[in-house]
Amino acid sequence: MPLEKGLALYLINGLKATYPNLQVFGVVTPVDFISKTNSSSGDKCRYGISYRCIIDKPSPTLEGEDSLSFAEYQLDCNGYEMKDAIKLAQAVQDYLAGAFSGQLPDGTVVDRITRLPGKVDGITEQRTFIRSLEYQIIYHAS
Repeated sequence: MPLEKGLALYLINGLKATYPNLQVFGVVTPVDFISKTNSSSGDKCRYGISYRCIIDKPSPTLEGEDSLSFAEYQLDCNGYEMKDAIKLAQAVQDYLAGAFSGQLPDGTVVDRITRLPGKVDGITEQRTFIRSLEYQIIYHAS
C-alpha cells in the first residue's frame, strides 16, 4: 500500500539526524534486530519502528467511494531498553506534531496526520521494549 511506504520513508527521513540507523518495518520488528549496540551493516540496532494498519476506509458519498480515505495506524517504537523506546516515541511524537499536511515521499497526498490519545508500553518475547502510539491519517487514495 502506498501510504505505508510513504509513511515509513517520511519517518526515516525526518528522524535520521537523531536516529541514523533507524529502520521501519511492517507489522513487527524482526527477531534479534533490536540489540545493545548498533551494527555498521544496519542489521542490528538499539531502536526501530514497526507499524500496523488498524483501519483504512474510503469516504462514502452518494456517488460511491471518494478518493479521501481515513486510516488509523499503530506505531510501535522499539528499544533495547525502555528508555530507548520512550525516547524514540517522543521523537516520533515531536516530528508528527502539528497535524502534518502535505505529500509523503512516495507521492501520497495527506490532508492530516493526527495523534490519537493514549499510549501502551510493553515488552516483547525477545525482551525488548515497546511504546505504542496511534495516529489517524486522512489521505487521498490514488
